[in-house]
Amino acid sequence: VKAASNDAGYRESDFSASDAGKRPLTKVLAIQGDLAFGDVVINTTATKTVSLQNNGNTLLTVSGITLPAAYTADWTAGTLAPGASQNVVVTFAPT
Repeated sequence: VKAASNDAGYRESDFSASDAGKRPLTKVLAIQGDLAFGDVVINTTATKTVSLQNNGNTLLTVSGITLPAAYTADWTAGTLAPGASQNVVVTFAPT
């Protein structure tokens, strides 16, 4: 069996009949939430929560979350087991 993708970052994979029942390891990060802060008064803060979920079937390592100036997060790195989720509180503090 051949599995192909039209994404240039992936190559064609071969699976034999002896691989039956084995699933390829996948890491799928789903992000849910709204980071539209709206109007925030200078020198005050506003927070929003997003949820990161590993929809894959193997351990997912988040090595870092990069945010623009004036934004911070309470969780920026770690691991997520398959099916696990992590809430991330993002704070916007304009100055």
